[in-house]
Amino acid sequence: MRRKLLSVGLVFLILFAFKIPFVASAERKGFSGVLYFRDGSAVEFNHIGGLENIDPCEIWGKLKSQDVILNCYEIREIHFADTNKRYDTDDRGDLIIVNRQGQKFTLQEGYFWADGSWHKGGKFHFTYNDPITNSVKKSPAKIHNKISHIIIEEHIGTLKCNPSNKQYFPAVYNYDPFTGEKLQWATHR
Repeated sequence: MRRKLLSVGLVFLILFAFKIPFVASAERKGFSGVLYFRDGSAVEFNHIGGLENIDPCEIWGKLKSQDVILNCYEIREIHFADTNKRYDTDDRGDLIIVNRQGQKFTLQEGYFWADGSWHKGGKFHFTYNDPITNSVKKSPAKIHNKISHIIIEEHIGTLKCNPSNKQYFPAVYNYDPFTGEKLQWATHR
């Protein structure tokens, strides 16, 4: 009898031990937003990760010589200031961060980490809605010389705007056809 109780207790302990990581992984928080590329294009994404998984993302760096780790879903904007950096653990650079309260600060020696989808060379995966096939797809994104910044929980829609005169144009336009001024994505939160 004592042996059976010990066996049942051991099985319960093993099941409980395996349940803790499962619960922790189920609580992973993802975020949607917009990836802005250095060539002026942008893509709205559903989350960082693959089709079946949401990868938690973090920003690592130094703020006044203090090591900090920030969860991306707690941030509003991430700007990759150094165009010649990959922003991985081997090739770090300055990151300009805007928090949810609108405060801006710079992290030195920063890198972007996405658990599960991260690859060496500053590349991670994201999912997006393909407007042509009307399906969800996975795509790689490379920070090095490609991505200028990420705005979290932003939606770009299908219009661009002249920031000076607030006139709107279809997304295929990069410049105002009347003034020649560079257009920006018309965004909303």
